[in-house]
Amino acid sequence: MKNFRFVKVLAVAPIAFALVSCGEGGKSKVTEINVNDYVDIVYSGYDSAGNVDSFSINFDKLVRDNLKAFDLDDDETTETDIEHMISQVSNCFDGEPDTMSNLSNGDTVVFKWLLSSVSSIEEEYPVTFIYSDKNFVVDGLTEPKSFDPFEYLSVTFDGIAPNGNAKLKTESNLPVSGIYFKADKVSGLSNDDVVKVTVECDYDSLEDICLREGLKPSAKEKDFTVEGLSAYATELSQIPDDVLEKMDSHARDTLNAHVASSWADAETFKNMELIGNYFLVPKDPSIRTDANNYIYFVYKIDAVSKIEDKETKEEKEEEFSYYYYSSFSNIMILDDGTCSFDLSSMQKPEGGSSWGETFTIGRYYYQGFQDIDTLFSKQVTAKIDKYSYESTVEDSEKEPETTVAEEEEKEETTTESAETSEDTTKEDEKSEDTTKTDEKSEDTTKSDEKTEETTAEKTE
Repeated sequence: MKNFRFVKVLAVAPIAFALVSCGEGGKSKVTEINVNDYVDIVYSGYDSAGNVDSFSINFDKLVRDNLKAFDLDDDETTETDIEHMISQVSNCFDGEPDTMSNLSNGDTVVFKWLLSSVSSIEEEYPVTFIYSDKNFVVDGLTEPKSFDPFEYLSVTFDGIAPNGNAKLKTESNLPVSGIYFKADKVSGLSNDDVVKVTVECDYDSLEDICLREGLKPSAKEKDFTVEGLSAYATELSQIPDDVLEKMDSHARDTLNAHVASSWADAETFKNMELIGNYFLVPKDPSIRTDANNYIYFVYKIDAVSKIEDKETKEEKEEEFSYYYYSSFSNIMILDDGTCSFDLSSMQKPEGGSSWGETFTIGRYYYQGFQDIDTLFSKQVTAKIDKYSYESTVEDSEKEPETTVAEEEEKEETTTESAETSEDTTKEDEKSEDTTKTDEKSEDTTKSDEKTEETTAEKTE
C-alpha cells in the first residue's frame, strides 16, 4: 500500500502574541463554520487498486474565510495574528479516511473525525464549528490496460504418444516481472489430452504485480490441447494399405531369397499364401514391454518333400503345407497420417535341424510350424500376459469353428431326423405286418385249393 500524507494546511510564520477577545460593547453575531467544507482527499493508482495518496484539512482557508468572526478584520490585524489563529484552530481537530487502499472509481471513502476540542475557541469568539463524518466518492483513478499474459507464452509438444512432452517458453518482452507459467502436467501425454497452464507469482497477488505496470490480467489460466504427436499404432486398421503391402512384399522377398540360397532344391517350394495378420498392443502403456506394438504376417507355405517309403525303402515326393510368419514392431503413425516403421526390425522363424522354430519332414528341415496353433502359441499366447491382440488369420483348410447357434440348429436337425426315422420305421413295421397278413391269407387260400383238389381227386 502506498504511504499517504496527512496535511494540515497552516501558515508558516512564527506566533508572536496571543489573541484578545473581540467585543466592545457586547456580543457579536455567532458565525457557523462547517469544517467539512475544508477537508480534501487525493487518490492515486489504478481503478480497482487505487490508494488514498493524501488527505488534508485546510485550516489556513478556514480562518481566512472567517476573519471577521475571529475579530481579525480591522486595520491593526497582522499576518502573524492570522497565523496564530490558524495554529490554534488546527490543534482542535484530527481525523482520517476509513479506508486507504484497493479503491475503485465510484467507491465511497468516509472521512471520520477522531478528535475535536473547540469549546475554548467557541467561548472566546462568536463562532460555532459544525463537523461530521463526510463521504467522498472516489474518482479519477486510471483504468488499467487489459493484459493477456498468454500472448507472451508459447506451448509446444514433442515426443511419441503416450509419452509426449509439453514445453513452455516465455517471451523475453513480457511486460510484467515476477510472474511465470506453470503446467499441470508436462509428460506422459497423448494427442487430444488437455494441459492446463496457470500464471503464478511468488510474492503479492497477480493483480497487484500487474497493476504496478498499469496492467490488468485478462486471464489467469488457459487450456492447451495436445496435438501433433506421433503415436504408436494401437489398431490394425490404422496402418495404411500401402504400408501393409510393403511389409508383405519385404516378407515374401526375404523368404524367396532364403529358399533360393538355402534350400536343397528350390523347386520344391510351390506357393506362399498370406492368410492374415495378428496385431499386438500393450495392455497397459505404463508397464514396460519389449515393443510398443507387433504386426505378424502369417503365411501358408505349400512345398514338396522327399519321404522314404517304409515298405520299399525308396524315396517318393509328397506334397505338404506348413505355416510361416514375418513380424514388424514399433509401427508409428505420424502427425500427418503417414506411417513409419523399420524394415530391419522384421523377425521370422529361425533355427537349424535340431533347434529353433523348425520341424523335419523326410531328410529336410523347415523354418516354420507344421500347424497354425503352434505358431499362435509361440508368438501370441507367449505374450498374452502383457499384450492384447486382434486377428484376421483365416486358414481355408482348417475346419471352421461351430458357433453355439449352429450347434443348437444341428442338434435340433438331428432330433428331427431321428423322429422322422422313427416314424418311418413304424410305418415300415406296419406295412410288414400287413404283408404278413396277406401272406397268411394267401397260404389259407392255397390250403383250400389243396383241399378242394384232394377232394376232387377222391371223387374221381
